[in-house]
Amino acid sequence: MSKRGRETGIDTGEEEVKKRKNATKDMDNDKHDKESDFSWATWQLIDPLLPTGGFAHSCGLEAAAHAGLVKGGDARTRRRGETESGMELGAFAMESVANAVAVSVPFVEASRLVFRGLVEQLEALEKRAESGGLEKQTTQTSTPPVFEPTTEGLVSRAVEDWINLDRRLASRLVGNAVATRASAATGAALLRAALAAFGENDDDEQGAEERTETHEKEEQRRSGFGSKQVTSAFLRLKKASRDETARNSKLPGGHLPTVFGAACGALGFSGTHSAKVFAYLVLRDTLSAATRLNLVGPLRAAVVLRRTVGFANSEAVTMAARCVRATKRALKKHQNVSLNVTALSASVSPLLDTTQAGHDLLYSRLFNS
Repeated sequence: MSKRGRETGIDTGEEEVKKRKNATKDMDNDKHDKESDFSWATWQLIDPLLPTGGFAHSCGLEAAAHAGLVKGGDARTRRRGETESGMELGAFAMESVANAVAVSVPFVEASRLVFRGLVEQLEALEKRAESGGLEKQTTQTSTPPVFEPTTEGLVSRAVEDWINLDRRLASRLVGNAVATRASAATGAALLRAALAAFGENDDDEQGAEERTETHEKEEQRRSGFGSKQVTSAFLRLKKASRDETARNSKLPGGHLPTVFGAACGALGFSGTHSAKVFAYLVLRDTLSAATRLNLVGPLRAAVVLRRTVGFANSEAVTMAARCVRATKRALKKHQNVSLNVTALSASVSPLLDTTQAGHDLLYSRLFNS
């Protein structure tokens, strides 16, 4: 009650307005906190401390620099005082991001949809189990019985769908041995790192008695996959990737886009957010390689990052929107969503692909690809 209200004994309504404003502010803060949960997972996913092996690869920059396609790679030209030919580092970085987004993001999105669907189905199954499950039908009805999906069945189907996506991506990259090797190596590293960083293991249960069940579920949801079933699915992905590699070393399993998409789906990322994070990782690794190749200094690399991040964001958003349209079109026509989304994958820079494929022919190499 205001000062005037206290004097007259009549509430002027100012306090009620303040209460509503404070309540609205609290709701906005809660919404912001829920959205920030994904930010923590995002920061950990892009943190250089996460051992994904991305810094062992130059995304074709080393081969391009040796071929004279990027300025700064020919020390003899600088010593002679001649003007170097080739594109600027920023132009190459944008070319690399555009090509990576066009080839990989459709597979990232398709894999994300598989594991996002798994998480949602597991949550729905858990809710039905808590509420008593489906009601049993009487024998008098002519409707066929409805079979309740099991956790094992949902996980197995998601893993099988992911394996098919990974094989499809392997057949897409098989023409470039260097890109295939780099994708499989970084994918395997990311899979191990994701299991360690976001998975649920027995060590997390040591202090479970001291926490309430509600607090424990909330903590799991915020910090990682939040489900032992999803962690079990990732363990199966790890085994399936090793089996694929052992079966045919030229078509290894566990590629980076499909593993990254599975992690994003399990963490609850949206399609646009996943595409943006993937584009940033490609841009970050390319500029980090430029620094270690001594093409530019760290400060110059930071400037290039600031100038090219807008282009990377635009490419990611555009491809994510195309994937959404492909998904809606497939659902409307009752077609396979994964096939329709991955059909968008295409290389937009044949020169970069050709240059990267020649990385193994370099006399001396700093990076694996």
